[in-house]
Amino acid sequence: MDEIDQILSDIENPDLDNISETDEIDVEDLLGDEAGTAIGNLEKSDEKKPLKIESAPADDYKLNRKPEQIKISDKDQFHFTVKGTKSWNTKEPYIIDLDFTLFENEKKDLNASFYFTEKTITAEMINLNVKKMLINFIRKPSLNVSNEYDAFIYKIIIDEIENIKKYFNIEESKKQLFIYHLGPLSLFKIIMVRFETQKFGFCYKYSKGNMAVKFYPHEFIKMKILIWFEQNINALDISFDSIQAYEEFKDIIEKRYSIELKNFNARYNDIISRMPPEKTISREKLLKIKGADWFGLSNMVVYKRFIERTIFG
Repeated sequence: MDEIDQILSDIENPDLDNISETDEIDVEDLLGDEAGTAIGNLEKSDEKKPLKIESAPADDYKLNRKPEQIKISDKDQFHFTVKGTKSWNTKEPYIIDLDFTLFENEKKDLNASFYFTEKTITAEMINLNVKKMLINFIRKPSLNVSNEYDAFIYKIIIDEIENIKKYFNIEESKKQLFIYHLGPLSLFKIIMVRFETQKFGFCYKYSKGNMAVKFYPHEFIKMKILIWFEQNINALDISFDSIQAYEEFKDIIEKRYSIELKNFNARYNDIISRMPPEKTISREKLLKIKGADWFGLSNMVVYKRFIERTIFG
């Protein structure tokens, strides 16, 4: 394979494409007499159908659903303080609309969940882990992952904030104000784009009828972000309404974007110059394939937050 073919091969076969999307895991061989009895006790039913793994319907976890959608208020268990007083910082991304009914349902789902993926792993490893953790859960339903997933999301929040701060070289003394202007909604998008692109962070819940469903608890993640902001940002005495501070951060992001965009264009031109005409690639396709690697998944969300027009759409 010559150099040009190698370039095309590297571009057109990203590593993540090799991760299986399989949703069904055969665990029928694990459902012996003891497990079957435990399942019956768990469901208060005599049914012992083979267990199947399915993905939750997309509409069940659709973002920004309108029906029954409410903002967190004093009447709820948790109150989120809107610190801004101007028209530009009292709406998204400084707040998140949260479906509280769906949030309550997701808490129940997490109490019925027996496994979640903490990092990107192979489909084979997921299958093995699901089978092992499922049996443990069937025998002892109190072994759910609710507390572990709560701690996992909190760690992801901290890691993402630290990585963004370092990448954009935000001064430590200004970190909290920068995160405030990034906003809860942008942080939610950052976390979800990482989960969905790198294929981790999803949970497996046990459901009646010997079913186990793979899902993302979107509203639960939103709530954890809001709680983190309330405790670590909203409680501070900082210049929430300072448009000058916002413009300073915007300038930092724009300058970094300009540098990375030039780098991307240079790479694109270099690849095109070394390709025969019959093996060309558009800038849009190259961005789709290599954008996450070259710009950074989280950074792309940050660019879109502070810059009106970017190549990311």
